[in-house]
Amino acid sequence: MARQESRAERLRPHIPEKVHDLDHESHYSDTSRIKSLSDGVFSIAMTLLAFTMIADFNRPALTPAEFWADFHIPLLVYAMSFILLGTYWVAHAIAFHYIIRSDRPLMVSTVLYLLFVSLVPFSTHYLGSFPFDRLAILLYCVNLILCGLALQQMLLYATKDPLMLNPVFDRRIFRGTRVAIAVGPVLFAVALVVALVNPVAGFVICVAVPLLTFFPNPFWGRLYRRFYLGRQQA
Repeated sequence: MARQESRAERLRPHIPEKVHDLDHESHYSDTSRIKSLSDGVFSIAMTLLAFTMIADFNRPALTPAEFWADFHIPLLVYAMSFILLGTYWVAHAIAFHYIIRSDRPLMVSTVLYLLFVSLVPFSTHYLGSFPFDRLAILLYCVNLILCGLALQQMLLYATKDPLMLNPVFDRRIFRGTRVAIAVGPVLFAVALVVALVNPVAGFVICVAVPLLTFFPNPFWGRLYRRFYLGRQQA
């Protein structure tokens, strides 16, 4: 019996008797599976954004004027949702360029993040069908807010463990990224509150969010340098 236990210990070096340093990097997983799953979910979600409009096209032939009247809002909502998903994918890709190891909590956080990402086609279709409905705007805004908060939580968790990060990592990289990611949820929260009073104004704010988050915007850079870096140096 003693000989079998000794053999089991040799075959299972991760049991407590053999672990000398629980924080050693060999006890982490690499991030290849997280990146593969994330890329797959993003690609499917971004494709489904277009497929949600296919059912609406199954109608008798429309004149250009009728087509524009019926589909300019759904196409606008599709475009802004595609850009927003692209924004979150870019932020995720940048983060996992520097996050080189993962553990179970980070994997769970990724699954939660992808849960909200996979709901974007549904909330997009609902908003495209009822653009000035308070419930549609509420659902869409909450969906995108949860995407941003879940991504923020992943970044905050990963940066607490140096072994998860590339040795050349500088924390200032994620500070700017977190500020940029926070812009979307804040603006969608504003749109949500405004929509309770004026749904049209709330929808207009939703349309403006992609322009303020995806494309390089010097305003947010100046705001970050003035307030955040200024506070750090004070």
